[in-house]
Amino acid sequence: MNKNDMVFGAIMVAMLLVGALLSYVVLSEPGPPGDQDGDGFPDVTDAFPDDPREWSDSDGDGVGDNSDHAPFADRDGDGYPDNEDAFPDDLLEWRDADGNGVGDNSEFYPLDSDDDGFTDNVDLYPGGDMGIFLNITRIEVHDRVDLFLDEHAEVYLSLRIDGVDKGRMDDGGEPWSVPVGSMVLVSESYRFNVDDSRRYTNFEVTMFDDDLASSDVMDIDGASRDGRTLNVTYDAITMTWRGNDVNGVADGSLDGTSDTDDDDGAVHFSLGLAAIEENRTYQWSFHGRTYTMMTTVPPRAYAEYGRMDVPRSYYYGFTDEEMRRFVTSEDPIVMAIAAELRNMSASAGFDEKDTVNFALRFCQSMQYSYDNATMDADEYWRFPVETL
Repeated sequence: MNKNDMVFGAIMVAMLLVGALLSYVVLSEPGPPGDQDGDGFPDVTDAFPDDPREWSDSDGDGVGDNSDHAPFADRDGDGYPDNEDAFPDDLLEWRDADGNGVGDNSEFYPLDSDDDGFTDNVDLYPGGDMGIFLNITRIEVHDRVDLFLDEHAEVYLSLRIDGVDKGRMDDGGEPWSVPVGSMVLVSESYRFNVDDSRRYTNFEVTMFDDDLASSDVMDIDGASRDGRTLNVTYDAITMTWRGNDVNGVADGSLDGTSDTDDDDGAVHFSLGLAAIEENRTYQWSFHGRTYTMMTTVPPRAYAEYGRMDVPRSYYYGFTDEEMRRFVTSEDPIVMAIAAELRNMSASAGFDEKDTVNFALRFCQSMQYSYDNATMDADEYWRFPVETL
């Protein structure tokens, strides 16, 4: 190597070092004394003292809780973190109330006060069948998401609970039309049944802009430039949640990209516990008249179907036998409703054709899927009692 090459190489190395130092200085503006990243958590207690978006790492995996979809270490996957699980390697046990070394689930607890299929020793909601409500109150669109200077986005949301697709949330089957740079009040509430023994439930919400050709995923993850979805974990005991939102607002513009057009949007939401009602009222119209029916769906019946080990959506190789498992025409609840529909048809004087259409209209009155009308069905398959 000649002298000129050595000089040139030294200059390049120096420039790279200076560039790296400048980047560090610019991107790491110090916070107040003792809080280098300015996130409000002192460096001495901050697991990530140089990252303003992270400050704790509950499971010690090196990923901050705000970015970690599973922030609590749970070796046996029973929904109870290892630090609270008396049997961290036993999927069927997590509590030992009397300290005798035998898990409560293996000891004799016959009482199930609310008759939901979960005995009182494991039931976190002993007064009824536990559900969680998700309230969507406002939707915002910050960036233009369509071509041809379209000043509106046609927005809908999709939801996954504990990794299971729960379908689409929208405005009665249609997307919400949201002007760019504006906020739309939606005030939609959804309730979902969850196992009464499970403390933690993960919610993943994705915002889409609905187009004829395809739907664009919008950015509502304000904690990371790489993510685009809302991820929160709800705690049924403390009735709080934690995730990549800020006080119930998932806003993609908070990740430092508010000055760029990267399809930022925002969702305002809340979560809480809700009882799944035993008594149900159905209302539908047929031939210009409105009909009403009331029935009872015991929590135990609902819980038994919800815990059945069946595929919940179509996959390649899906068999007819697997599909037939969802046909429960001999279920007592289904039979009672069928008998009541026939009695109502007879009282109205319907012929056989009208009787069939009358029952069909009853079924159509229940919200089953959240399908996008321009796409193939993408839904969570349910048993009739679950739909009821």
